Amino acid sequence: MNKKTLLRLYVLLFFLICLLFPSQVFGAEGLYITVDGRLINADVAPYIDSQNRTIVPIRFIGEELGYSFNWDVTSKEVTVNGNGAMIRLWIGQKAAEVNGMIAEMDTTAVISQGRAMVPLRFILESMGVQVSYDEKNSAVNILRASTDENNQESSFEDKILVINSPKVNVRSGPGTNYSVLFQAVLGDKFIISGINQDWYQVALGDGNSGWLYESTVDLVDAGQLVNEGAQETARETTLVISEDVVNIRTGPGVNYAKLDTTKKGDSFQILSQKDDWYEIALTGNRSGWVAGWLVSLHSDSSVASRTEEPGEHRESPETNEPMWTEPVQISEIKVDTANGGVLLDIAGSQKIIYAISNLDQPKRIVLDLYNCILNTGDQGDGTIVVDHDLVKSMRFAQYDARQVRIVLDLNASAGLNLVSSAEGDSKLAFAVAEPSLAGKTIVIDAGHGGQDPGAIGPSGLYEKDVTLKIALKLAEKLQNKGVNAVLTRSDDTYVSLEGRAAVANNINADLFVSIHMNASTSSTPNGTAVYYYGVNGQGDVRKKLASSVLEELVQRIQRKSNGVLEENFAVLRLTLVPSILVETAFISNNEEEKLLAQDYFQEEAAEGILKGLEGYFLH
Repeated sequence: MNKKTLLRLYVLLFFLICLLFPSQVFGAEGLYITVDGRLINADVAPYIDSQNRTIVPIRFIGEELGYSFNWDVTSKEVTVNGNGAMIRLWIGQKAAEVNGMIAEMDTTAVISQGRAMVPLRFILESMGVQVSYDEKNSAVNILRASTDENNQESSFEDKILVINSPKVNVRSGPGTNYSVLFQAVLGDKFIISGINQDWYQVALGDGNSGWLYESTVDLVDAGQLVNEGAQETARETTLVISEDVVNIRTGPGVNYAKLDTTKKGDSFQILSQKDDWYEIALTGNRSGWVAGWLVSLHSDSSVASRTEEPGEHRESPETNEPMWTEPVQISEIKVDTANGGVLLDIAGSQKIIYAISNLDQPKRIVLDLYNCILNTGDQGDGTIVVDHDLVKSMRFAQYDARQVRIVLDLNASAGLNLVSSAEGDSKLAFAVAEPSLAGKTIVIDAGHGGQDPGAIGPSGLYEKDVTLKIALKLAEKLQNKGVNAVLTRSDDTYVSLEGRAAVANNINADLFVSIHMNASTSSTPNGTAVYYYGVNGQGDVRKKLASSVLEELVQRIQRKSNGVLEENFAVLRLTLVPSILVETAFISNNEEEKLLAQDYFQEEAAEGILKGLEGYFLH
């Protein structure tokens, strides 16, 4: 072969290589890269691979774009950190990780000229950086987020994303090729943490993030949302403490001072949210902050009973209030310690309706006299020093227009028992004694009954039948403890809501406990909740009672705690004595319906409620 022929072969081979691998032949001049309009020269030439993806040396990511990176020669692993994203990929593998979530690439990282070369678009778009390719000029253009008024991310600082479709996929990355983390539903709200072309990155509240497509959400002004939606959020969502002990802080972060502590099962109204922290309403018109990862949120639809009894009308709190006759004139309140004990004597003009409450921090007993007016002459409102081992002092006053309140400030745990009544219950004598369940009068209300079956489970189990069985078992257990247990119904009959409350009011019961099963239109919700309603100045004591019963009940039946919740149920609104409503479990849930039908589970539920009632009186 002569030299001329050989030269022709070399030229033909050169053009063939140029045709197949133009970027490797022409280097950086074959593919241009600009960053924010500035032309960049790489020490190892970037190129377009067979998948039409731009491949660049990993050092370019760090030196030209300012992101931190690491290249592990042994494991062939590349790690890149920037813009709130941590990306891991491996030489020769299409699988990658973005913030701990698996993502699939359509190309791979490679080793070229001793350098780790990585897919440019995949890395930068995972960080929310815009990348475009100008085919005409063979140029890759990178537009990073600026720090001026054009910064898209900063322009969304005051915006909230609201889901505008029935169900929306939240993905692990900015594209439909990324895995689905979960489905958001209509009305769900998210805080924006980043943006990548048509995708929003959102904070998920557990240290991770997800991505939402722009057409599935609406941008809402955060200030407007707080101003117009705070009451709605508080009304529709309840925050329940999910850990044993949780600090309440003065601000949204662990660096803020501890204001108070709360415990598992306690529930609060939400006032606002900042990042992963919730501002909650506390007593005394105060507020505090708790960490979002230590709580669970429950909408009314997932925890509130869907089996209203006839005449419930929870939306009308002022209806069916007790109708009082002429007010009782309280003419005397006195304390006697002559015989070593503490006796409290009260005299009125006619029958006195009352309720006794036990409170903590500090320990005290509250005696409320209803439809009563103080008419004690020179005695007036006042404080009486008792100076006894159990009682420190006694205070009394006109609590409101028709309610007199007597408070016994205690030196130790104690109970208050009625020891005598005379002249048609217009003269009452109470003794302060060691705390005990024995001697108390507790009304047990089996929900629904008769023509009202309550909720019906998937297999046909009636709520009214389960509530009665648990109520009967609880009554027997209480009687064995020396309690006067009174049932609102002992068979399959119907009692009106007003009639149920009247049973407790008319006999001056110590407590009222209504037993129910929860239900939902979905078979998914499950767990146990205890409700109270803060009327008659009994908010704290009713919440204490509900907390005690929930703690023991959940421990006994081993179901999920949905918390202590406040709700305007009629039987709670109309009872003058401390009262609670127990939603034992979800009869609409297949697993829990099967449990509710079992005698042993009903026994455990009754035992759990009993233990909770004991805890209320003894601690």
